[in-house]
Amino acid sequence: MGKGKKKGWKRVPREADENIHDVNLKRHISNLPDEEMFVIDTTALPLEEEKPAELTFKQKAALKHKLCKSALKDEDVDMKDLEFKTFPRVAFSSETIKTRSNKLDQASTKYDLWEEDNTKPAESTSNDFEAVGIEHYDKVLQRKRRKAPKATRFVPNIIPAVEIPKEGASYNPTLDSYVAYANQIVQEELKMEKAEKKINKNLPAKNVSNVGPGAEFEDFRSLLNRDEEEDASDDENPISTNVSSKTARTKPKTIKQKKLALLRKIQSLQKDKESMSKKQLQEFSNLKKTLRDVRKEEDEHKAKIAARKQQKVLDSLTKRKKLGRGEFKAYEEPVLLTEELTGSLRQLPSRGNILEERFKSLQKRNILPIAGERKKSNRKTTLKVKFVEKRSVKEVTKGSRVL
Repeated sequence: MGKGKKKGWKRVPREADENIHDVNLKRHISNLPDEEMFVIDTTALPLEEEKPAELTFKQKAALKHKLCKSALKDEDVDMKDLEFKTFPRVAFSSETIKTRSNKLDQASTKYDLWEEDNTKPAESTSNDFEAVGIEHYDKVLQRKRRKAPKATRFVPNIIPAVEIPKEGASYNPTLDSYVAYANQIVQEELKMEKAEKKINKNLPAKNVSNVGPGAEFEDFRSLLNRDEEEDASDDENPISTNVSSKTARTKPKTIKQKKLALLRKIQSLQKDKESMSKKQLQEFSNLKKTLRDVRKEEDEHKAKIAARKQQKVLDSLTKRKKLGRGEFKAYEEPVLLTEELTGSLRQLPSRGNILEERFKSLQKRNILPIAGERKKSNRKTTLKVKFVEKRSVKEVTKGSRVL
Protein backbone atom coordinates (compact mmCIF):
# COMPACT_ATOMS: atom_id res chain seq x y z
CA MET A 1 0.00 0.00 0.00
CA GLY A 2 1.28 3.49 -0.89
CA LYS A 3 2.40 6.03 1.60
CA GLY A 4 -0.46 8.43 0.87
CA LYS A 5 -3.11 5.72 1.10
CA LYS A 6 -1.95 4.68 4.57
CA LYS A 7 -2.42 8.23 5.87
CA GLY A 8 -5.97 8.39 4.56
CA TRP A 9 -6.80 4.98 6.05
CA LYS A 10 -5.58 6.07 9.51
CA ARG A 11 -7.49 9.42 9.41
CA VAL A 12 -11.00 7.79 9.51
CA PRO A 13 -10.85 6.23 13.05
CA ARG A 14 -9.08 9.34 14.39
CA GLU A 15 -11.94 11.66 13.31
CA ALA A 16 -14.53 9.24 14.73
CA ASP A 17 -12.81 9.26 18.14
CA GLU A 18 -12.75 13.08 18.20
CA ASN A 19 -16.44 13.58 17.33
CA ILE A 20 -18.00 10.77 19.43
CA HIS A 21 -17.91 12.87 22.64
CA ASP A 22 -19.94 15.71 21.05
CA VAL A 23 -22.57 13.26 19.76
CA ASN A 24 -23.07 11.70 23.22
CA LEU A 25 -23.32 15.15 24.82
CA LYS A 26 -26.09 16.22 22.40
CA ARG A 27 -28.07 13.06 23.19
CA HIS A 28 -27.79 13.77 26.93
CA ILE A 29 -28.92 17.43 26.55
CA SER A 30 -31.97 16.49 24.45
CA ASN A 31 -33.31 14.31 27.32
CA LEU A 32 -32.99 17.07 30.00
CA PRO A 33 -36.13 19.10 31.01
CA ASP A 34 -36.40 22.87 30.41
CA GLU A 35 -36.16 23.80 34.14
CA GLU A 36 -32.68 22.30 34.40
CA MET A 37 -31.45 23.74 31.13
CA PHE A 38 -32.71 27.38 31.52
CA VAL A 39 -32.59 29.74 34.53
CA ILE A 40 -34.86 32.82 34.98
CA ASP A 41 -32.95 35.89 36.18
CA THR A 42 -35.04 37.57 38.92
CA THR A 43 -32.30 39.93 40.09
CA ALA A 44 -32.30 42.05 36.90
CA LEU A 45 -33.28 45.74 37.16
CA PRO A 46 -36.50 46.94 35.47
CA LEU A 47 -36.12 48.52 32.04
CA GLU A 48 -36.07 52.31 31.97
CA GLU A 49 -38.92 53.99 30.14
CA GLU A 50 -37.96 55.94 27.07
CA LYS A 51 -38.09 59.66 27.74
CA PRO A 52 -39.85 61.75 25.12
CA ALA A 53 -37.48 63.81 22.99
CA GLU A 54 -37.23 67.46 24.05
CA LEU A 55 -38.03 70.21 21.57
CA THR A 56 -35.20 72.38 20.28
CA PHE A 57 -35.13 76.17 20.57
CA LYS A 58 -36.15 76.54 16.94
CA GLN A 59 -39.10 74.15 17.38
CA LYS A 60 -40.22 75.98 20.55
CA ALA A 61 -40.08 79.34 18.75
CA ALA A 62 -42.14 77.98 15.84
CA LEU A 63 -44.72 76.51 18.25
CA LYS A 64 -44.95 79.79 20.15
CA HIS A 65 -45.56 81.63 16.86
CA LYS A 66 -48.36 79.23 15.90
CA LEU A 67 -50.04 79.55 19.32
CA CYS A 68 -49.81 83.32 19.13
CA LYS A 69 -51.60 83.29 15.78
CA SER A 70 -54.31 80.88 16.96
CA ALA A 71 -55.00 82.88 20.14
CA LEU A 72 -58.05 85.12 20.10
CA LYS A 73 -57.50 88.79 19.34
CA ASP A 74 -59.78 90.00 22.17
CA GLU A 75 -58.00 88.07 24.93
CA ASP A 76 -54.63 89.29 26.17
CA VAL A 77 -52.50 86.14 26.40
CA ASP A 78 -49.16 86.30 28.20
CA MET A 79 -46.70 84.11 26.26
CA LYS A 80 -44.58 83.50 29.39
CA ASP A 81 -47.52 81.85 31.19
CA LEU A 82 -48.01 79.31 28.41
CA GLU A 83 -46.68 75.85 29.19
CA PHE A 84 -45.09 73.82 26.47
CA LYS A 85 -45.35 70.07 26.66
CA THR A 86 -42.87 67.76 25.05
CA PHE A 87 -44.43 65.29 22.68
CA PRO A 88 -42.96 61.82 22.22
CA ARG A 89 -41.67 60.96 18.79
CA VAL A 90 -43.61 58.38 16.85
CA ALA A 91 -41.45 55.38 16.00
CA PHE A 92 -42.17 54.35 12.43
CA SER A 93 -41.43 50.84 11.28
CA SER A 94 -38.56 50.46 8.87
CA GLU A 95 -40.59 48.19 6.62
CA THR A 96 -43.02 50.12 4.42
CA ILE A 97 -45.97 48.37 2.84
CA LYS A 98 -45.88 48.67 -0.93
CA THR A 99 -49.26 48.82 -2.62
CA ARG A 100 -49.69 48.32 -6.32
CA SER A 101 -52.68 49.45 -8.29
CA ASN A 102 -54.53 46.68 -10.00
CA LYS A 103 -54.89 47.38 -13.69
CA LEU A 104 -58.21 45.50 -13.84
CA ASP A 105 -59.78 47.79 -11.20
CA GLN A 106 -58.98 50.89 -13.20
CA ALA A 107 -61.86 52.33 -15.19
CA SER A 108 -61.25 51.19 -18.75
CA THR A 109 -62.22 53.68 -21.44
CA LYS A 110 -64.94 52.02 -23.47
CA TYR A 111 -65.95 53.21 -26.92
CA ASP A 112 -68.16 52.04 -29.75
CA LEU A 113 -66.29 50.71 -32.77
CA TRP A 114 -69.22 51.25 -35.16
CA GLU A 115 -70.00 54.79 -34.07
CA GLU A 116 -69.38 57.49 -36.66
CA ASP A 117 -67.55 59.95 -34.40
CA ASN A 118 -65.08 57.35 -33.19
CA THR A 119 -62.42 58.72 -30.84
CA LYS A 120 -59.92 56.03 -30.02
CA PRO A 121 -57.99 56.53 -26.76
CA ALA A 122 -54.48 57.87 -27.15
CA GLU A 123 -51.85 55.16 -27.40
CA SER A 124 -48.79 55.16 -25.22
CA THR A 125 -45.97 57.21 -26.66
CA SER A 126 -42.41 56.06 -27.11
CA ASN A 127 -41.40 57.76 -23.84
CA ASP A 128 -44.05 55.81 -21.86
CA PHE A 129 -42.92 52.58 -23.48
CA GLU A 130 -39.31 53.34 -22.57
CA ALA A 131 -40.31 54.14 -18.97
CA VAL A 132 -42.12 50.78 -18.70
CA GLY A 133 -39.02 49.01 -20.02
CA ILE A 134 -36.77 50.76 -17.49
CA GLU A 135 -39.14 49.86 -14.64
CA HIS A 136 -39.17 46.21 -15.72
CA TYR A 137 -35.38 46.21 -15.99
CA ASP A 138 -35.03 47.61 -12.46
CA LYS A 139 -37.61 45.33 -10.82
CA VAL A 140 -37.05 41.97 -12.51
CA LEU A 141 -33.30 42.06 -13.11
CA GLN A 142 -32.68 44.09 -9.91
CA ARG A 143 -29.90 46.22 -11.37
CA LYS A 144 -29.53 49.66 -12.87
CA ARG A 145 -29.06 50.36 -16.52
CA ARG A 146 -25.71 51.63 -17.70
CA LYS A 147 -25.54 55.17 -18.94
CA ALA A 148 -25.34 55.57 -22.70
CA PRO A 149 -21.94 56.86 -23.89
CA LYS A 150 -21.58 60.45 -24.99
CA ALA A 151 -20.82 59.40 -28.56
CA THR A 152 -24.34 57.98 -28.96
CA ARG A 153 -25.93 61.10 -27.49
CA PHE A 154 -23.98 63.44 -29.81
CA VAL A 155 -26.11 64.75 -32.72
CA PRO A 156 -23.81 65.59 -35.67
CA ASN A 157 -26.56 67.15 -37.78
CA ILE A 158 -30.33 67.65 -37.83
CA ILE A 159 -30.63 67.25 -41.60
CA PRO A 160 -32.96 64.32 -42.39
CA ALA A 161 -31.19 61.11 -43.43
CA VAL A 162 -33.48 60.58 -46.43
CA GLU A 163 -34.51 63.67 -48.36
CA ILE A 164 -38.14 63.72 -49.47
CA PRO A 165 -38.41 64.08 -53.27
CA LYS A 166 -40.02 67.22 -54.60
CA GLU A 167 -43.66 67.41 -55.59
CA GLY A 168 -42.82 67.83 -59.28
CA ALA A 169 -40.98 64.48 -59.35
CA SER A 170 -44.11 62.45 -58.52
CA TYR A 171 -45.98 60.22 -61.01
CA ASN A 172 -48.94 62.58 -61.45
CA PRO A 173 -47.82 66.11 -60.43
CA THR A 174 -49.65 69.39 -60.85
CA LEU A 175 -48.63 71.68 -63.70
CA ASP A 176 -47.09 74.40 -61.49
CA SER A 177 -45.03 71.96 -59.40
CA TYR A 178 -43.74 70.16 -62.52
CA VAL A 179 -42.77 73.45 -64.23
CA ALA A 180 -40.89 74.62 -61.11
CA TYR A 181 -39.10 71.24 -60.87
CA ALA A 182 -38.14 71.31 -64.57
CA ASN A 183 -36.90 74.93 -64.34
CA GLN A 184 -34.63 74.04 -61.43
CA ILE A 185 -33.07 71.16 -63.40
CA VAL A 186 -32.56 73.44 -66.44
CA GLN A 187 -30.82 76.08 -64.29
CA GLU A 188 -28.43 73.47 -62.89
CA GLU A 189 -27.61 72.22 -66.41
CA LEU A 190 -26.95 75.78 -67.63
CA LYS A 191 -24.54 76.39 -64.74
CA MET A 192 -22.61 73.23 -65.63
CA GLU A 193 -22.42 74.22 -69.33
CA LYS A 194 -21.20 77.71 -68.41
CA ALA A 195 -18.41 76.27 -66.24
CA GLU A 196 -17.34 73.90 -69.06
CA LYS A 197 -17.24 76.75 -71.60
CA LYS A 198 -15.10 78.83 -69.26
CA ILE A 199 -12.57 75.99 -68.90
CA ASN A 200 -12.48 75.28 -72.66
CA LYS A 201 -11.98 78.98 -73.41
CA ASN A 202 -8.81 79.14 -71.32
CA LEU A 203 -7.36 75.97 -72.86
CA PRO A 204 -5.11 76.36 -75.97
CA ALA A 205 -6.55 75.20 -79.31
CA LYS A 206 -5.19 71.94 -80.79
CA ASN A 207 -2.93 72.02 -83.96
CA VAL A 208 -3.05 75.87 -84.12
CA SER A 209 -0.02 78.08 -83.53
CA ASN A 210 -0.55 81.00 -81.18
CA VAL A 211 1.74 83.26 -83.30
CA GLY A 212 -0.07 85.13 -86.11
CA PRO A 213 1.20 85.56 -89.73
CA GLY A 214 2.50 89.14 -89.28
CA ALA A 215 3.76 88.72 -85.72
CA GLU A 216 7.38 87.90 -86.67
CA PHE A 217 7.60 90.97 -88.96
CA GLU A 218 6.27 93.28 -86.25
CA ASP A 219 8.82 91.96 -83.72
CA PHE A 220 11.71 92.60 -86.16
CA ARG A 221 10.43 96.10 -86.92
CA SER A 222 10.17 97.03 -83.23
CA LEU A 223 13.80 95.98 -82.67
CA LEU A 224 15.04 98.25 -85.51
CA ASN A 225 13.05 101.24 -84.20
CA ARG A 226 14.49 100.76 -80.72
CA ASP A 227 18.10 100.88 -82.05
CA GLU A 228 17.39 104.12 -83.98
CA GLU A 229 15.87 105.81 -80.91
CA GLU A 230 18.93 104.93 -78.79
CA ASP A 231 21.32 106.51 -81.36
CA ALA A 232 19.26 109.73 -81.53
CA SER A 233 19.20 110.08 -77.75
CA ASP A 234 23.02 109.78 -77.60
CA ASP A 235 23.44 112.68 -80.12
CA GLU A 236 20.98 115.02 -78.42
CA ASN A 237 22.31 114.59 -74.87
CA PRO A 238 26.07 115.39 -74.81
CA ILE A 239 28.18 114.91 -71.69
CA SER A 240 26.96 117.51 -69.21
CA THR A 241 29.45 119.28 -66.95
CA ASN A 242 28.86 119.08 -63.21
CA VAL A 243 28.07 122.66 -62.16
CA SER A 244 27.38 123.29 -58.50
CA SER A 245 24.04 125.12 -58.35
CA LYS A 246 23.63 127.46 -55.42
CA THR A 247 20.45 127.05 -53.39
CA ALA A 248 18.25 130.16 -52.96
CA ARG A 249 18.40 131.43 -49.41
CA THR A 250 15.34 132.96 -47.68
CA LYS A 251 15.61 136.41 -46.07
CA PRO A 252 15.50 136.49 -42.23
CA LYS A 253 12.27 137.76 -40.58
CA THR A 254 12.13 141.19 -38.99
CA ILE A 255 11.12 141.84 -35.34
CA LYS A 256 7.73 143.17 -36.46
CA GLN A 257 7.02 140.03 -38.52
CA LYS A 258 8.01 137.81 -35.60
CA LYS A 259 5.67 139.71 -33.21
CA LEU A 260 2.77 139.42 -35.68
CA ALA A 261 3.34 135.65 -36.06
CA LEU A 262 3.40 135.23 -32.26
CA LEU A 263 0.18 137.27 -31.89
CA ARG A 264 -1.59 135.16 -34.52
CA LYS A 265 -0.48 131.98 -32.77
CA ILE A 266 -1.85 133.21 -29.39
CA GLN A 267 -5.17 134.17 -31.02
CA SER A 268 -5.52 130.74 -32.67
CA LEU A 269 -4.83 129.00 -29.33
CA GLN A 270 -7.47 131.13 -27.58
CA LYS A 271 -9.99 130.32 -30.32
CA ASP A 272 -9.32 126.59 -29.92
CA LYS A 273 -9.74 126.87 -26.14
CA GLU A 274 -13.08 128.68 -26.48
CA SER A 275 -14.39 126.16 -29.01
CA MET A 276 -13.38 123.28 -26.70
CA SER A 277 -15.18 124.84 -23.72
CA LYS A 278 -18.33 125.40 -25.84
CA LYS A 279 -18.19 121.80 -27.03
CA GLN A 280 -17.85 120.51 -23.46
CA LEU A 281 -20.84 122.60 -22.30
CA GLN A 282 -22.92 121.30 -25.19
CA GLU A 283 -21.97 117.70 -24.38
CA PHE A 284 -22.83 118.23 -20.71
CA SER A 285 -26.26 119.63 -21.62
CA ASN A 286 -26.88 116.61 -23.90
CA LEU A 287 -25.68 114.09 -21.30
CA LYS A 288 -29.03 112.29 -20.97
CA LYS A 289 -29.28 111.86 -24.70
CA THR A 290 -25.74 110.50 -24.93
CA LEU A 291 -26.41 108.04 -22.10
CA ARG A 292 -29.58 106.91 -23.87
CA ASP A 293 -27.63 106.39 -27.09
CA VAL A 294 -24.92 104.43 -25.25
CA ARG A 295 -27.52 102.14 -23.65
CA LYS A 296 -29.19 101.63 -27.01
CA GLU A 297 -25.86 100.71 -28.61
CA GLU A 298 -25.09 98.28 -25.77
CA ASP A 299 -28.49 96.60 -26.17
CA GLU A 300 -27.98 96.31 -29.92
CA HIS A 301 -24.50 94.87 -29.37
CA LYS A 302 -25.84 92.28 -26.89
CA ALA A 303 -28.67 91.35 -29.27
CA LYS A 304 -26.14 90.89 -32.09
CA ILE A 305 -23.97 88.64 -29.88
CA ALA A 306 -27.00 86.50 -28.93
CA ALA A 307 -28.12 86.27 -32.58
CA ARG A 308 -24.57 85.33 -33.63
CA LYS A 309 -24.42 82.56 -31.01
CA GLN A 310 -27.81 81.25 -32.09
CA GLN A 311 -26.77 81.33 -35.74
CA LYS A 312 -23.52 79.53 -34.89
CA VAL A 313 -25.42 76.69 -33.18
CA LEU A 314 -27.86 76.52 -36.10
CA ASP A 315 -25.03 76.42 -38.64
CA SER A 316 -23.25 73.64 -36.72
CA LEU A 317 -26.45 71.55 -36.87
CA THR A 318 -27.56 72.36 -40.42
CA LYS A 319 -24.40 73.09 -42.44
CA ARG A 320 -21.72 70.67 -43.58
CA LYS A 321 -18.33 70.73 -41.85
CA LYS A 322 -15.00 70.10 -43.58
CA LEU A 323 -14.12 66.51 -42.72
CA GLY A 324 -11.23 65.13 -44.73
CA ARG A 325 -9.16 66.63 -47.55
CA GLY A 326 -11.64 66.12 -50.37
CA GLU A 327 -14.39 68.38 -51.71
CA PHE A 328 -18.04 67.47 -51.24
CA LYS A 329 -20.10 66.87 -54.37
CA ALA A 330 -23.85 66.57 -53.95
CA TYR A 331 -25.70 63.51 -55.19
CA GLU A 332 -27.19 64.02 -58.66
CA GLU A 333 -30.76 62.82 -58.65
CA PRO A 334 -31.74 60.87 -61.79
CA VAL A 335 -34.03 62.76 -64.17
CA LEU A 336 -35.92 61.28 -67.11
CA LEU A 337 -36.61 63.39 -70.19
CA THR A 338 -39.98 63.34 -71.96
CA GLU A 339 -38.49 61.23 -74.78
CA GLU A 340 -37.36 58.58 -72.27
CA LEU A 341 -40.79 58.25 -70.63
CA THR A 342 -42.78 55.19 -71.67
CA GLY A 343 -46.41 54.23 -71.35
CA SER A 344 -45.77 51.59 -68.66
CA LEU A 345 -43.80 51.93 -65.44
CA ARG A 346 -42.41 48.41 -65.91
CA GLN A 347 -40.57 49.46 -69.06
CA LEU A 348 -38.76 52.38 -67.37
CA PRO A 349 -34.97 51.91 -67.16
CA SER A 350 -33.44 51.78 -63.68
CA ARG A 351 -31.79 55.04 -62.62
CA GLY A 352 -29.72 56.09 -59.62
CA ASN A 353 -27.73 54.17 -57.03
CA ILE A 354 -29.01 53.64 -53.48
CA LEU A 355 -25.51 52.98 -52.05
CA GLU A 356 -24.13 56.19 -53.54
CA GLU A 357 -27.11 58.16 -52.24
CA ARG A 358 -26.67 56.75 -48.69
CA PHE A 359 -22.93 57.45 -48.83
CA LYS A 360 -23.46 61.07 -49.91
CA SER A 361 -26.11 61.51 -47.21
CA LEU A 362 -23.63 60.36 -44.52
CA GLN A 363 -21.01 62.79 -45.84
CA LYS A 364 -23.52 65.64 -45.91
CA ARG A 365 -24.56 64.97 -42.29
CA ASN A 366 -20.94 65.12 -41.00
CA ILE A 367 -20.78 61.40 -40.19
CA LEU A 368 -18.26 60.25 -42.84
CA PRO A 369 -15.13 62.19 -43.94
CA ILE A 370 -14.43 62.97 -47.61
CA ALA A 371 -11.23 61.40 -48.92
CA GLY A 372 -8.78 63.47 -50.96
CA GLU A 373 -5.16 63.72 -52.05
CA ARG A 374 -2.62 64.53 -49.40
CA LYS A 375 -0.81 67.84 -49.81
CA LYS A 376 2.81 67.47 -50.90
CA SER A 377 5.22 69.07 -48.46
CA ASN A 378 8.14 71.15 -49.78
CA ARG A 379 10.49 69.83 -47.13
CA LYS A 380 13.37 67.70 -48.35
CA THR A 381 13.27 64.08 -47.32
CA THR A 382 17.00 63.46 -47.83
CA LEU A 383 19.88 65.56 -46.49
CA LYS A 384 22.95 66.54 -48.47
CA VAL A 385 26.17 64.79 -47.50
CA LYS A 386 29.03 67.21 -46.90
CA PHE A 387 32.63 65.99 -46.53
CA VAL A 388 34.85 68.21 -44.37
CA GLU A 389 38.58 67.60 -44.04
CA LYS A 390 39.89 69.10 -40.82
CA ARG A 391 43.42 70.41 -40.61
CA SER A 392 44.14 68.44 -37.45
CA VAL A 393 43.07 65.16 -39.06
CA LYS A 394 44.39 65.51 -42.58
CA GLU A 395 44.75 62.57 -44.92
CA VAL A 396 48.29 61.22 -45.11
CA THR A 397 49.40 60.97 -48.74
CA LYS A 398 52.64 60.29 -50.54
CA GLY A 399 55.11 63.07 -49.93
CA SER A 400 53.32 64.45 -46.86
CA ARG A 401 55.57 65.31 -43.96
CA VAL A 402 54.83 64.16 -40.43
CA LEU A 403 55.38 66.95 -37.91
